[in-house]
Amino acid sequence: MTGGAASETTGWMKLPLLVVLTLLATPGCGKTSDLVAMQDEANGMVTAYKPKFERLNKRVIALQERSKRLPPQVALDPSVKASLKDVQGLFQDAGKKLGEMSVYMSGTADSVQRTAAEQAAGENGERKNPRIELIKLMGAMETRLEHDYTEINTNLDTVESWLAMLEWRPQVVAQVAPTKPVPEPEPGAVPAPEPEPAPAPGPAVRPPPAGSGVH
Repeated sequence: MTGGAASETTGWMKLPLLVVLTLLATPGCGKTSDLVAMQDEANGMVTAYKPKFERLNKRVIALQERSKRLPPQVALDPSVKASLKDVQGLFQDAGKKLGEMSVYMSGTADSVQRTAAEQAAGENGERKNPRIELIKLMGAMETRLEHDYTEINTNLDTVESWLAMLEWRPQVVAQVAPTKPVPEPEPGAVPAPEPEPAPAPGPAVRPPPAGSGVH
């Protein structure tokens, strides 16, 4: 290797990583097929998350039905009243986020397509690179999908545990509730006599008819 070639190689290796990545991703170097593949990957990520959020939505419906079957007296327990507000807040927040994520996922395909075709000037007048913008968008999408899924799932886990405790509590109370024992007679005690049955009523005596001479 000549000295000039070695010097060029060393100089290239010393370039900052950000500059190298920028050079590799400059407009014109990327092929259209790369953009198509990136769009497919972004849309595929959202498609993979949709069944997860659908399962969360089914859990919300199931928890609503379970709450309707709770015994009415459970709500009168002071400990239940103390935690009810917090649990309701978690449940409502989970339902709200599910609605927001449904709207968000339905619009990601348009965002991906728009970003891939974007060639507008940036803040300093430079042309935006659609490949770089797609990478940024995919990172933001993955972060939000995973964050919201984890938060909703955690909230529903808490609500489900709370409901399970209330469903279990009445059964335990019913099992351990003391019953009044029947007192046994003391040894040598004479049992109280049973009351004699009342005599059966005899035939009704009718008065003699008038004019019969019987007084």
